[in-house]
Amino acid sequence: MTGSLHGQKAPHTPNGTLISTLDEARARWLGQRIPASSGRFVPTRLEIDYRTALQPDERRVRVRFIVLRAGRTGAVLREIVQNSNTQRVIAEAVTAVELWDTSMSYRLRLSDEQLAFLRSDFEGIQR
Repeated sequence: MTGSLHGQKAPHTPNGTLISTLDEARARWLGQRIPASSGRFVPTRLEIDYRTALQPDERRVRVRFIVLRAGRTGAVLREIVQNSNTQRVIAEAVTAVELWDTSMSYRLRLSDEQLAFLRSDFEGIQR
């Protein structure tokens, strides 16, 4: 994307665009692999390292996920945002997610099956 954000003329990646992209991809990735019928995964911490700006012609990106840690109520994920065609890294993030009940009033414990999936994805094994 190019444009002017607060008067800037250089290409940049607006925070909201990248955060939305990460949120959507993470929800899809977790939802496809870890059924959470009694709750939903909520990001509780997000750290983003921008590597390069999105370019005007980049309409599709790919987000890869690697589980760094998994515990009884959630996990810490490494998230890599890349251009779908060139594989150029746009940003890397580390996100902590926790399973919360749907009313958002308390954390839920992961089932043994959910935890087993997360723990099987350690040490850079990508799914």
